[in-house]
Amino acid sequence: MRQRHLLAEGILIADARHSLHNHSQFSDGGATLREMAVAAKRAGLRYFGISDHYTRHPEFGEPFWSMKTADLPAYFAEIAALKAELQDDSFSLLAGLELDYFPENHAETLAHLADHPLDYLIGSVHFCGAFALDESAADYEKLTESELLQLWQESFRRLEQAAATGDFDWLGHIDLAKKFTGFPAGVDVSGLVKVLKACRRTATAIELNTAGWDKPCREPYPGEKLLKLVCAELVPVVITADAHSVREITRHFDRARQLLAQVNAE
Repeated sequence: MRQRHLLAEGILIADARHSLHNHSQFSDGGATLREMAVAAKRAGLRYFGISDHYTRHPEFGEPFWSMKTADLPAYFAEIAALKAELQDDSFSLLAGLELDYFPENHAETLAHLADHPLDYLIGSVHFCGAFALDESAADYEKLTESELLQLWQESFRRLEQAAATGDFDWLGHIDLAKKFTGFPAGVDVSGLVKVLKACRRTATAIELNTAGWDKPCREPYPGEKLLKLVCAELVPVVITADAHSVREITRHFDRARQLLAQVNAE
């Protein structure tokens, strides 16, 4: 299981030379592990992490965009080989996973990782039951306003449960449900406040995920309104790219640092 705690080590900071949410061809990325790691070192990053999806839906199993359980040994072995080859005093490569949280099988999923050299875990919610939060705009068009708001509250509830486990270094894209529709005005943010209080109790950070600027919502995850709540609750923030190609490993990082500085100054 997890070998280290990045927040305690001071690695989870809003530093433009760290990029820790990145995907390779082991899940839904477009580049190999080697291509991603080499590009990160050439970009002058101090810490670079690979965090491919590992999703085990309790009803549907492993979706097509997730790494398969059978691939875990090869994934960690290849990262270990790249660490031995590429690491030096100015560059460190970390082995992570973006793990979907499901209360029904969380303990079982962690058991699959027990014997692997894992440096960190991102806790994400891509599903509320059978509903996939980021797969199709058409799925949202079928929802009534009431159903949409209920979906948001369910996503917050699952994120709160994930944070409460203390198993994750940080939570991923906490307002992912806005990807196609934007952030609805009627969402009750008290559910998110509960998430953040759970993060405080368990030393779990929140990411400022810059990928949202390139999605239909046209703002990061979380957007400015929710980021203010994160900062008000004094939850640590790590800037991430959610990169799926070598071109994205530091996308919009300067913009994210400016936004975070602005929010903290208010």
